[in-house]
Amino acid sequence: MLVNMDDAGPGITTTVGIALKQVEDFKYLGSYIADSRKDYNTRKGMAWTACNKLQKIWNSKISAALKLKFFKACVEPVLVYGCETWTINKAFQNRIDGSYTRLLMRAQNFSWKKHPTKKLIYGNLPPISSVIAQRRARFAGHCMRQKTN
Repeated sequence: MLVNMDDAGPGITTTVGIALKQVEDFKYLGSYIADSRKDYNTRKGMAWTACNKLQKIWNSKISAALKLKFFKACVEPVLVYGCETWTINKAFQNRIDGSYTRLLMRAQNFSWKKHPTKKLIYGNLPPISSVIAQRRARFAGHCMRQKTN
């Protein structure tokens, strides 16, 4: 996706006459617009940063249920922000689910060496890919109901 393509006209200029540069991708409200993978990789890094900052909580003696609430409130939203606009195929979905599983393992202090089952890791939580699918469907519904002028 090229923004401000050459064949679209003379280009965009500011009110003081400065021509804006053409770009293939740009960041808008914290999300990369043209590239879902780049946006996901950025989100994944930010989610790991958020998860690592909560290391004292993950290592504390508070209940597992409270740790999951912290995770759902502080880490998950960082990972899935803007996911309604991502282009997702099966391989990309598997990467998202894998990252989410590793983040959950970190939050619950599960070592990969112990080979915990998904049932143990997720408990009653749905896979993040199904949460993303619900959010995408909700967003599509909002777009379909939007009144056109």
